Amino acid sequence: MKIIDTNGRVTPRGTAGELLTRGYSVMRGYWDDASARGMRSTPALDDTGDLAVIDEQGYCNIVAA
Repeated sequence: MKIIDTNGRVTPRGTAGELLTRGYSVMRGYWDDASARGMRSTPALDDTGDLAVIDEQGYCNIVAA
């Protein structure tokens, strides 16, 4: 999981950006659902479209979906 800015760079802690994540629990809902994954040919996605912040303690908070 990471937060990136509009240029694709990882943001410093405490700075909002787009949440990118990957893993079995995330991918499961996108398998065989092209509309849910932006019409990509594979279910291996990272971007969520959610605006989030990771704080100094490492907790992630979604600030807008």
